[in-house]
Amino acid sequence: MNMDSLDHLILKEAPPLDPAWLAYEEEASLQAPKEAHALPLNRQPVYVEECRQLNARMLAPGALYHHLSHVSTQQLTTASNLDGSAIPLLRFFDGSVEPASKGEGVVVIYYHGGGLYVGEADSEELSCRRIVSDFAGATVYSVGYRLMPGFPASNCVSDSLDAFDHVRALHPSARKLVLVGSSSGGQLAATVSQLAPRGSFHGVVLRCPVTSDGGSSLDLVPERLRRAYTSASPSFVTSLLGVFGRAVPRDGLERMPLEAGAEELGGMPRTWVQVCSNDTLYSDGVCYAMALREAGAEVRVEVVRGWPHTFWLMAPGLARAVEAEREMVEGLIRFHDHAFSWGSKKNARAFSSTLVPASPASSSSEADSPNSAIEQLPNALNGSQAASSSSPETSNTVDSIEHNNGMTDEIDEKIQQLKEQHGMILQGEHGMVLREMSARAYIQLQTARKLRLLVAAAGF
Repeated sequence: MNMDSLDHLILKEAPPLDPAWLAYEEEASLQAPKEAHALPLNRQPVYVEECRQLNARMLAPGALYHHLSHVSTQQLTTASNLDGSAIPLLRFFDGSVEPASKGEGVVVIYYHGGGLYVGEADSEELSCRRIVSDFAGATVYSVGYRLMPGFPASNCVSDSLDAFDHVRALHPSARKLVLVGSSSGGQLAATVSQLAPRGSFHGVVLRCPVTSDGGSSLDLVPERLRRAYTSASPSFVTSLLGVFGRAVPRDGLERMPLEAGAEELGGMPRTWVQVCSNDTLYSDGVCYAMALREAGAEVRVEVVRGWPHTFWLMAPGLARAVEAEREMVEGLIRFHDHAFSWGSKKNARAFSSTLVPASPASSSSEADSPNSAIEQLPNALNGSQAASSSSPETSNTVDSIEHNNGMTDEIDEKIQQLKEQHGMILQGEHGMVLREMSARAYIQLQTARKLRLLVAAAGF
């Protein structure tokens, strides 16, 4: 398996959808005909209200995400360099952190998704709140860029750049500045990363990003990457997203992020790409990672196998959605903490964390018992740490760890069993306090596994 080329990530067809997603899809009637809107402008306020109602439910007392409600918010604006229009910024921060510490911490600029047609600065606030809550000292600025069709796509880009410049000016002493974007927000984050001055930011996190117009025509994908661009096809279509085609190529933009040259991509800071295997934009993320890798940039690809496009936004209460959000925060932390270093550029490897779909809920009494899974956590954590220290050979490459270390495979199988049990607890009827407690324990277990792999990959 050639990890440098990332060819192992090419999917000719999408895998089966995870049973947990299929169950949710049926419960939420996502396959039912959706309300049609004659004009995209009519859809915008509907989408915004749907997002706000969902976020409010998830943050309410007793709800799964209520612990994120302590994160403070502040409405800000900056002026467009095009016409002076106000660009909304929603700041998320921990009000308990001393002001002197805030300016020196990690600053995240977040670009929401929505195809450049829908969404506002608060549409993905659960993700923004989680970053602040889980990443001590972080401040997040979510950008409310202008939308099509009321404004051209070029305004989306210029607003995103203006917001970037404004946040940089607000935090001249920030230790790290990281760009984060989901879906079309990933397109904007990638575009800003290519246009911003070198050295002005420290990392990029892309979640199911749009990087090309391959859904309109394969001719709009760079020729060297066309063999890998496979996801704009029926097997990747789900209830959340069809093939992403455009009436006007590239929405009228001069180019898409995937079309950048090697000289532009080669100087990029570390990039973390999260893709879903059952997503017509899967190849957008994978091909962009390939282009970065070819140009010599450090990149990691995280594959969420068996799940559709940005499902954590539609179903934030699912166990796998919680995990996907935690993985995103872990990706951010690696830009900040040198203890999480990926090693030298020579030894860095992009790898995928392809997760086995959770099996349907078992009827056994042990699996159904909330305490049985929680009581196994200390042993599982100790087992992960022991495996790291007792491995006969510690390789600098993650692929050799994943595929050549039998002890690692055995531990990963044990971890997967625990994941499935925790997933049942999270989706069971044991009460919200227990649900939250088991989620924390579950994430600790996942973090232990990732730390083991990362430390070994860095050669420590």
